[in-house]
Formats: sequence, structure tokens, C-alpha cells
Amino acid sequence: PEELAEQRLKPSFLTGDLANINGLDQLAALTFEHETQIRDEVGFKGARVAVRGVEGPLEAIIFQEMADFVQGDLEEAFAEIQSDPQAVIISEGLAQHLAVSLGDTLKLEGEGLDNIIEARVAAVARRIPGVDGITRSRLEAQNRSTVLMSLEGFRRLRTELNKSPPPEDEKVLREIKGRLLADADAQDTADLMRDLFIEMEDHDLWFRFLEIDLERYAESQASQQIFLIALTVISFTTAVFGVFAVIYVTVYARRIEIGMMKAMGMKRRQLTGMLVIEAIVMTLGAALAGNTAGAAMGYVTYYSERILAQEHVNFAVDTTVIPFIVIMVVLASILGAAFSARRIVTKKAVEILRM
Repeated sequence: PEELAEQRLKPSFLTGDLANINGLDQLAALTFEHETQIRDEVGFKGARVAVRGVEGPLEAIIFQEMADFVQGDLEEAFAEIQSDPQAVIISEGLAQHLAVSLGDTLKLEGEGLDNIIEARVAAVARRIPGVDGITRSRLEAQNRSTVLMSLEGFRRLRTELNKSPPPEDEKVLREIKGRLLADADAQDTADLMRDLFIEMEDHDLWFRFLEIDLERYAESQASQQIFLIALTVISFTTAVFGVFAVIYVTVYARRIEIGMMKAMGMKRRQLTGMLVIEAIVMTLGAALAGNTAGAAMGYVTYYSERILAQEHVNFAVDTTVIPFIVIMVVLASILGAAFSARRIVTKKAVEILRM
């Protein structure tokens, strides 16, 4: 515990050291998790919770479109817990377990004897991006969930009634979140912060920039797409021979029909075009069916995993590999049909009918 306490940051680091970094805009911090018990107003039901203090405008930093509040408003709730040390934000699972709603009172056990804080529910959230332990699962909330309150309320919770409060600049911050200025470069800001803080003995910091992570993920995804495109190009040869074999058998099974059409005056390019179109329809239908089945399986697997993990999902469609596969399939059908029909369409109608 002593080593963990030394790794935490002081509130002055948020308002002083980081605030002077060029490129950083808004900053907010979360304290470490203080394990305690919470009960309903009459003490009938209880649960174990991890209380975290919030310092700064966290609501302006997180992705609000990914937040999900069942009761209360996001901005109003965070403003309320900053102005009222006894206001808290709880999870939907905990609210269901304790049978409480917006505005109800909960009893939060603090350090020491008889240190009971009557906390008022400022909001009930299903998901708050960047904050673990805020879920809709009642089963999880019975064992442990996260409760958010102000830094002042967090200090009161950890102070015994017969003792003086800890210093205001006590090391309690564990996680700092922020936004960059619109014109700031993420890599330059990351390099600057590492140069300033990584080598300092009184700080144990680890930086993570979303813009840099997204670039790495994009590069990884591009590598996967290149690999899939390479496999498609390799399978293109097999597809050409497959289409050639199918269309070749189909053409010679319909030689009387082709001979009659040629006898009625249909030109060579018209016969070839008809067979090519049929091949395109056949192979394109198979390709779209395969892509649809594969994509549907991928979506079902991905969504089921995210639903179980209670994570937010944005729907997306691959606009690189799938169109490339469709184009290559159409090209394979054109080449396969043209080569398979070439021998029969060059013959005269009488020769075709005698075959």
C-alpha cells in the first residue's frame, strides 16, 4: 500500500505542472479507488463499492456520445457532484440492487467509527466512457461497482470523525484525462511530456494519446487489408479456372440453343456478351452471398462480445476489401466466360448444331 500511495499524483500536479504544457486544453482527474460499503436509506440492502473522486470538468473530456445515463443528465450530474460533496453518481446495476432512483439518499460508510455520509443520488449511469465499474449488470453491482463523487467528498469519506482532514495536496490522483487544443500535434505534446516527466523521480507516469493509438490501429488495419487483398489476388487465378470450367460445361450443354441463335443472325460479340453477363450474375451472386454470410458472422460475434462486455459499438462497413473482392470476382467471370465461349462462338451455326 505504501508503494502504491507513492505512485499517485498530487492535485497540484493537475493544476500546476500539466496546466503549463503547451498543447493541452481541458484536464480532469480521477482518484484511486477507495473500497467501502454502501446501503440504502433504511439499511436493508448493501453492496461493496469503489468510490472515486472527480476533480475537474470530466464531462467535457469524455466522449459524451458514448455515455449512457438512465436517470439524470450528464453535464448537470457532474456539475452537481462538484458543487455538493454529498452528491454521487452510481451505476444502473447498483441502483437496481438497492432499489433507489434519482434524488434518493444512500448511506456511504467512511473511515472510522460512525462515519456515515448520507449521499444523494445525482444520476444513474449505464456507461461512462473511461470509467470502469459503471455497468447495467445488477449481478456485478452486488459484488462491486464504482461510485463517483467530488474530490472534497472523497477527502471527507477518507477522514475519520475524530481526526483532522488530510492535506489538500495529498497524493490521491491516479488517472488524469485531458483534451488537446485543436491546433496541437499529439506526437509533439507526447514527446514534450515524456521529456519533462518520465525521468523525474517524484513521478511515476505513463502517457497514452488517443490520436497516436488511432494511427497505430489504422496502420494495423491497413496491414490486415493488404493481406486480405493479397489473398484475393492469389485466389483470383483459381476463380478464373473455376468460372471457366463451369461456363465451359454450360456452353456445351446449350450448344443447340447457341447454334439456333447464331442461325437466326446473332453476332459473335452478342453471344459472348450474353454468356459473360450470365457468368457475372452467377459469380456475383455467389460473391455477395459469401461476403454477406461472412460479414454477418463477424457482426454477430463482435456485437455479442461487446454486449457481454457492456461496451459501446459504432457500426462500420469495410469499404476497401469487400469492393475489391467484388471487382475481382466480376473480372474473373468475364475472363472465364470469354475464354470458355471463344471456341464455340467462332464456329458456324451448322457446325455448332452438328456438334
